[in-house]
Amino acid sequence: MKILRKPIRYSFYHITIWLIGINIFIYILTYTNLALFRLLMLFPRETILKGYFWQPFTYMFLHDPRNLSHIIFNMFALYVFGYPLEKRLGSMEFLLLYLFTGLATGLLSLLLGMNVVGASGAIYGLILGYATFFPDSTLLLGFFIPIKAKYALILFIGISLVLQFTGSSPTVAHLAHLGGIVFAFIYFIVRLGLNPIQRIFGRD
Repeated sequence: MKILRKPIRYSFYHITIWLIGINIFIYILTYTNLALFRLLMLFPRETILKGYFWQPFTYMFLHDPRNLSHIIFNMFALYVFGYPLEKRLGSMEFLLLYLFTGLATGLLSLLLGMNVVGASGAIYGLILGYATFFPDSTLLLGFFIPIKAKYALILFIGISLVLQFTGSSPTVAHLAHLGGIVFAFIYFIVRLGLNPIQRIFGRD
């Protein structure tokens, strides 16, 4: 446990901006190269049968080249939730959280046989992290409806649960969103020794 909780010296390298840049760069590459997109996306059948074992990691840097809004909304969310969280945790701790959550969500998707692309799993983990440290900060839902971060987290979880179990949006991996939150929760408990539920709702 001491090894898992070994602190990382605080640093700030604008990792959030670098992650956004990497995602945009890969989006441009795959926009005209669908073969590369297929190689990097999480496609469990090929991951197992063809030995493409990098896919549970690389999928989180891909976005549907036919859907510009996919990367726009994800990168906007990455900046909104990631940048203040990176400042709070430090760049290396933030990056570790981001990659762990994304990879764990990828492995879960592989286990469940789900085809997945996008940073949403890791970003939902950041949403939990943001709500953990800034529960009473105000967000603008839809750019004009004010809502506290802790209530926004509940709303996002609720929407994902409803859409998952009703099948209303079958092309979106809602289980990956929920998995991102669960794995981020585990990260905070095991790695940082923090209970997000107590920090988010213990102040009411």
